[in-house]
Amino acid sequence: MTTPVYVPSVISGADYVTIADDLAYANEAVLSSLVYQFETVQTIVYLNVVEPEVDLLNSFWQNYLGNVSTLSSNTLLSTSVSALQQHVITSGSYLTVNDYLGANLPPGTLLPYAFYQLSVFAGFPFSTSYVQMP
Repeated sequence: MTTPVYVPSVISGADYVTIADDLAYANEAVLSSLVYQFETVQTIVYLNVVEPEVDLLNSFWQNYLGNVSTLSSNTLLSTSVSALQQHVITSGSYLTVNDYLGANLPPGTLLPYAFYQLSVFAGFPFSTSYVQMP
């Protein structure tokens, strides 16, 4: 007879931190992409050659404007953040994210402020004592 192997139903605190870090980095990358898109528009404007400006400017500007409204909102990653927080509460049988963090975060670990903002936006606020404040 084999001994059953315990498989945890909730992710570890270390894995949670890795996911939180990755989501924060992803959010920062998305927002920084807007800077590069705007710089592209500026490059086109500064070409000082009419035909390329006419050919390119409207398309690039409209693309930038469309991305500003889409990429600058927290909704882009909120589904992922919500799924993570719902997982740790439900699968771990915790009442709140704070309960999970208190029981599972490695001592002294702080989560990125960008992740905290995403979590609040997704409807899962937690104590700022777990956050690396800016």
